[in-house]
Formats: sequence, structure tokens, C-alpha cells
Amino acid sequence: MAYADWLARVQPPWMHGERGQAWARALGSALDRAVDAAVDAVQARHPRYADAVALALIADARAIRRFPPDEPDDLYRERVRHAWGWWLRAGTKPGMEAELARLGFHARVIEGPFETYFDGTWHFGDYEGAFTGPAWAEFILEVSPAGPWTARERAYLRHAVRELKPAHAVLREVRLLLQDGRVLRLAALPAGEVWD
Repeated sequence: MAYADWLARVQPPWMHGERGQAWARALGSALDRAVDAAVDAVQARHPRYADAVALALIADARAIRRFPPDEPDDLYRERVRHAWGWWLRAGTKPGMEAELARLGFHARVIEGPFETYFDGTWHFGDYEGAFTGPAWAEFILEVSPAGPWTARERAYLRHAVRELKPAHAVLREVRLLLQDGRVLRLAALPAGEVWD
């Protein structure tokens, strides 16, 4: 029941006249607006009900970034809603595979160790041969795009890997498993370069 209706009924008998009823409706409608504003304020804290500005602030507080260039609002809202579980899985093989599946990729993460051999000439004190042997903190990502391999998919993949890989891990290569059976191998690029 609204305050405007309730106050008109519970006033003392001498306030039941025309002016008393007008006073009850005016005060009751002010209280109803205050309650509506309080409900809106509480709902703005929840990602399910928040508007775009509030959702961006909630996401920032939960350290969830929007995947460029154009992650749909409903997917972004769900990631923000489930930020706790998202961060629990971040940095894990199942977490990366699940998130890439959510984004529309059929992906498989292959973790090291891989054998690495240094075939150049590098002389620096006692560190001769330091870059040979097993590379335990590297991984390979096999991806089957669900559709065409557009700039949007490349951006999603790049940002998802950056957000979800373990901090110490290095992406060794990306293998694109195309629908016609071909495999494209994209070597990991130096910092600052992208696969575009």
C-alpha cells in the first residue's frame, strides 16, 4: 500500500476533512517518492539492475574489464554478476577454456613443459645455455572459431587470453583449427604487437 493511501486512512479524525486529506496525499506522495528513490539506489548496486554507468563502476570495483571492441551488454553484465567465480577460475586451464567457450570459441589449452632450444649465439658469463630445456610456464591455445575469423573475434581472443592466463605463463602459439581441416599456427608476438 502506498504512503499516500495509508496516511489518509490513519490520520486522526480531525484530519479527515478536505484539507487534511490533501495534506495526507501530499506528504504520502513525498514519502512514496523517497521509497522509490531508495529502492532504485539499492538496485543500482546490483549488476542485474544497474544502468550502464553504475554497471561500469561495479565492474571496475570487481576488476572486470569489458572485452573490446564491443562485448554485448548482456554478456558483460553476466560476467560482472559472476565476478567471484570468474576470478576463481582465472589463471586455470578449465577457466580459460570455459570463458573462451562462453565467447563462442571451441578452445583447448595445452600446457607445457615444452622443450626449448636456443640456436643463436649468446655469451653472457655463466649463463651459457640458460634458455634450453623444458619451458614449464608456456602454453599453446588451439582454437576452432565458430564462424569467420574477424577482427572482433581476434580482439575477443586476445583480451580473454590476457585476462585469464596465469600471470607467470607465456603464450607459446595459437593454433587456428579451420573448418576445412587446415591448421594455422600463429606464433606469440612480442609485447605491443597484435595478430591483426
